[in-house]
Amino acid sequence: MENSTKSSCIDCFDVIGIVFVVLKILAIEPVAHWSWLRVLCPFWGPLVLVIIFLILAKIFSDSK
Repeated sequence: MENSTKSSCIDCFDVIGIVFVVLKILAIEPVAHWSWLRVLCPFWGPLVLVIIFLILAKIFSDSK
């Protein structure tokens, strides 16, 4: 008997992003007046934060 578990790849940023997109498409305030860049931020925002963190870690590790 195998015990197979499937992991879900959806996290809180994905849920927030999906909610923002639905609110934007349905023109529900206040998201209706946001730019698409802001609405899609939960999808690409974490990646940008990781890249910034890695750049800062590289800078501070080279300064020692």
